[in-house]
This record gives sequence, C-alpha cells and structure tokens, in this order.
Amino acid sequence: MKHSLWMGLGSALVALCVAGSASAGTKRTMSLKLFEPATLKGTALAPGEYKLSWTANGSEADVTIEQRGKVVATSKANVVERDKAIADDMVLFQKGGDGAQVLSEIRTRGQKSVLVIPAS
Repeated sequence: MKHSLWMGLGSALVALCVAGSASAGTKRTMSLKLFEPATLKGTALAPGEYKLSWTANGSEADVTIEQRGKVVATSKANVVERDKAIADDMVLFQKGGDGAQVLSEIRTRGQKSVLVIPAS
C-alpha cells in the first residue's frame, strides 16, 4: 500500500490543534480542515471543518469524525508504536481503488503511537 501525505495550501487535510493526554482510555481530539474530498471507511467527507476524536484502549482505538456537532464517520484503528516520537501532527491518505483519498493514518506530535486505519 502506498501512502500519500498531503500538507499545505491545497492539501486534503490540515491538522490545526490536538488536545488530550496520551493515557490509555483518554479521549483525544484534533481539529482539522479538509480542502478536498476524502473518505473514512467508505463515508464521503466533503471539504470543510471537522473534529476528529479517538479513544485508545490497548492496541485498538475508536475514531470519530464530527461536523457541526454531528457524527459523520466512525472507524476502528490499530494503535501502532513507532521507534521515535512524531515531530508534527499529520494525517496520511491512501489512494482508493476509485481514486478517492482514503484516511489511513493519524499521527500526533510528541507521541510514539500512531493510529492506523485498516483498509475496508
């Protein structure tokens, strides 16, 4: 699987803010803005502002995307440990079979663990 990381002007996603602690079972949130369409587990996400949240429990996490207080997409994710802490907040995408940008990984600054969203 090939990952595409989109950042900057014209990017698919810009992570704006991360809040919460790294403790297991703690809900973490990230404000984000999509500039181009994307998908999460087959749910289309139009360009706009969203709140991404997740709760990790051991090696799994529940991921939720909300817009204007309404849940618009959910997914399970695997919590994967990296060798070193992540330098910047970022979201990675894979190109789906239909050409859509599919959210595949969430990385938060200062954390060694990342969330990997399995392909459908």
